[in-house]
Amino acid sequence: MNFMSMEYFITVVHYRNITRAAAHLHITQQTLSAHMSALEKELGCQLLIRRTPLRLTYEGEVFYRYASEIRQRYGEMHEEFADLIKMHRGLLNVGNAYMRGRAIMPSAIPLFQQRFPDMEVRLDERAADSYSTSLLDGELDLAIGQLDEHDPNLEILPFYQEEVIMAVPLHLCEAHSIRSAADVLTLPQIPYLPGEDNDSNGRIGRKYLKQHEMQVKVTARSHLAETTLQLCVGGCGICFCPRILANTVLSPQQKASLRLFSLDIDATYAVSFGLRRSTYHSEAVMGFIDSAREAVKLLQI
Repeated sequence: MNFMSMEYFITVVHYRNITRAAAHLHITQQTLSAHMSALEKELGCQLLIRRTPLRLTYEGEVFYRYASEIRQRYGEMHEEFADLIKMHRGLLNVGNAYMRGRAIMPSAIPLFQQRFPDMEVRLDERAADSYSTSLLDGELDLAIGQLDEHDPNLEILPFYQEEVIMAVPLHLCEAHSIRSAADVLTLPQIPYLPGEDNDSNGRIGRKYLKQHEMQVKVTARSHLAETTLQLCVGGCGICFCPRILANTVLSPQQKASLRLFSLDIDATYAVSFGLRRSTYHSEAVMGFIDSAREAVKLLQI
């Protein structure tokens, strides 16, 4: 048995389809099927139930667990020896939300590449709920977001506390003598740009509105925090957004068109790094974490 056959098997399990797995591996369907049959012959049992989609037998589940562990340990060995001989080159796959990537990565990646000039960083910008599977499958080396610290398969490291603030267009502040978030409460009806229902910024905003029994009129809606903030700049209404986003994406002129207010409720949440639980993490991964932390410290000044 060789590593290639195990890697092929893991890919088949991921796609649950021989044709798609073969296309991903850039081999023919016949070649991949032959590898699967050879594995079953060598192990003396059936691993796959060949229906659509493919399913694993019990023996297949056991083999998949061992193959995944072997691949992980093999990768750790390569990473450690690459560090020993200082061969810091290759690809680092980082999962993070678009908003956080827009706010932090333009500062973090240059810092990282000062230390690791031969490493390419590939950003995978999507929702955090799929990070755990992608880390375990080896598709991601590192994830950034609100991660489940109780996931036994992940190692969670602290990053920073995200603060959600209220952004209010300047024309509203001037028309109604608004000098704090509390002053917004005096408006009879507040033009409002809501966040997403499953988004922490939106949840904190709704909590604040409910707690203070504020009457709002929704004027526009977007699932992107950056677009919502730009609508606020345009004068469409108030919004709730991460302070770090306002600090990084707005020009001085745009900032001057808003007033940014802290909230009188707990308006913070933890943003963390997530890694596949492992006995070894490469210098490149840990170096990226250090660079991102340094970038956030600079951005929050």
